[in-house]
Amino acid sequence: MTITLILIALFAILLFGVPVAFALGGLGLMMLLLGGFSPLMAPQAILSTLDGFILLAVPLFLLMSNILLKGGVGRDIFSAVQAWVGHWPGGLAVATLLYQHHCIDG
Repeated sequence: MTITLILIALFAILLFGVPVAFALGGLGLMMLLLGGFSPLMAPQAILSTLDGFILLAVPLFLLMSNILLKGGVGRDIFSAVQAWVGHWPGGLAVATLLYQHHCIDG
C-alpha cells in the first residue's frame, strides 16, 4: 500500500510539470522526514557509496581512452596487429583480442 501511495504522489508531482530529478529528490526527502530519519543521513549514505575503489575504474578508463584517442597510439597498435593477423578468417576479431590482451598485460 505504501508503494502505491508513493507512486501516486510521484505521478501527481510529475503531472504538475516538476522535473523528474526534483520530483524524485523532493519525494525522497519528504519520505526521509516522514520516516523520522535525519536529513544528514542521505549525503552520508551517498558519499559512503561513492567511496568504493571499483568506481575509480570508470573515470580512469575514460582517461585512458582519451589518451589513446588523442595520441593515436591505439590506432597504430590496432593497425600493426591488423596487418599481422588481418588475412586470417576473423582477423579483425583476432586483432581486437590481441590488442586487448596487449593492453591488459602490457
